[in-house]
Amino acid sequence: MPLILAIDSSTEICSVALNRDGHIEQLRSKLPRQHAKETLPMVQKLLKQFRLMSADLDGIAFTRGPGSFTGLRIGGAVAQGLAFAHNIPVVTISSLAVMAFTAVREHKLNRVQVALQAREDEIYLAAYKAVKTAKEISVCLQGDEQVVAISSLASAFMGISDDSAGVGNAWVEGGQLRKQITSSLNSYFPEIFPEASVLSVLAMQKFLAGEAVDAEHALPIYLKEQLEYK
Repeated sequence: MPLILAIDSSTEICSVALNRDGHIEQLRSKLPRQHAKETLPMVQKLLKQFRLMSADLDGIAFTRGPGSFTGLRIGGAVAQGLAFAHNIPVVTISSLAVMAFTAVREHKLNRVQVALQAREDEIYLAAYKAVKTAKEISVCLQGDEQVVAISSLASAFMGISDDSAGVGNAWVEGGQLRKQITSSLNSYFPEIFPEASVLSVLAMQKFLAGEAVDAEHALPIYLKEQLEYK
């Protein structure tokens, strides 16, 4: 199996992880607005811990967004820099997919509605469904990822599945999202954020499926620039 470095800097929590044949080690930092100072040193520390060089990596993964504009640029820049230097293939994965995968794995869920708080009274939304095979579990996006103004939340959630769970900090108890949405979500997990350790598992699946790309094609996605408001 490939040796994969995973980087997540999409939210206030910054983390890096090394996936070695399914054995995962992670370092994380909660220091606010310090991703530029923390990310690369954590990568170097993790590699040094296992007496590895960046050239030893078979692949690199980072969360492409949505999330903090600055954080996404930092994670992408570190990943691209290492990949360009050693001709390492890259996988980019949605931060909302990482959150959905966390919930599906930890709580044995079938469907999740991910809702991550954005700036300017907006929320990032996505629906995911668990995909199970004999060997592994993954998640599949249902529809599109969206950025939605809080005033438009009710229409964005029309037709929500009754067996879904709410995932992400926008579902916090007493928050505007939970107040506006009357659908019968069966549970809520507002404490789940993207983590590099979980990202590395999804990345391993994509690497093995041949879905890695050259560094020049591995770019963050700024959801607000890609989609119209719903």
